[in-house]
Amino acid sequence: WGFSPAVVNNRRSTMASTTMTTTTALSMALDKAMIGRLDGIRRSYQALTERLGDPDVLEDSKLLQKVMSDRASSEEVVMAYEEYCRLLEELEGAKELFQEAGDDPELKEMARAEIKEIE
Repeated sequence: WGFSPAVVNNRRSTMASTTMTTTTALSMALDKAMIGRLDGIRRSYQALTERLGDPDVLEDSKLLQKVMSDRASSEEVVMAYEEYCRLLEELEGAKELFQEAGDDPELKEMARAEIKEIE
């Protein structure tokens, strides 16, 4: 993975606290390095999830326990990051709707309300 358990736990704690409210999650600007780290954690999580279906892992109880433990240690971070990404996509869609609304005041107001709700 490239991350010590302390780093993962710190990231998990940080991401969990920043996603407590939508406003906090979206106002937090993630730099490219952080996004890269979070994408790496998500890829590792997905690989560990796939390993849980591997017969060799399933036959080795110690290995299975290690894979499950490693996966569990990053699950909260991954879930928080995926929620963050989902909200960013929704915000982008609402902003596009606002731009495409043209002269339709009802559509603009609907998009504005959605943007406010997401932020």
